[in-house]
Amino acid sequence: MGDGDRATLTPYDRAFLESAPTYEEEQGVSLPPPAAVVPVPSAGRRVFSLLLFVAIVGSASVVLGLAALRMLGRALPW
Repeated sequence: MGDGDRATLTPYDRAFLESAPTYEEEQGVSLPPPAAVVPVPSAGRRVFSLLLFVAIVGSASVVLGLAALRMLGRALPW
């Protein structure tokens, strides 16, 4: 593009660019809704959840360990 190349605007484009946005007039300033308050679980519920988690992870680890030992038992020539 040289210096002589210029973009020209139609009267509609010029009026659009020079006018104020219409959304400001229609809606105004809107704030997001306040964040919901999340209740904090009680200490007893937290302890129960932790014990349940430990029981699930522990039993899964035992099953996985027994499966690995069974596979090793078949692989080793004892």
